[in-house]
Amino acid sequence: MNTVAILRDMTTPNTVEQTPTPTVNVGARLPADLVARVDAYAADASRPGLRLTRTDALKMLLEYALTPKPEVVR
Repeated sequence: MNTVAILRDMTTPNTVEQTPTPTVNVGARLPADLVARVDAYAADASRPGLRLTRTDALKMLLEYALTPKPEVVR
């Protein structure tokens, strides 16, 4: 689906599950050093035939950070 469709909040295929999920356009101002770290993560996580974009990396990092983790019982 093209960029115009994404900006209109239409459904786009989720690259991981390949099922339509609603998307919302979100913008944020971030410190340059944080953006550099995200870009480095995207470059490191990319593989031959799979180039991750900054947006892909941000989605992955947000999903990981916001997914509840099981409690560790000691």
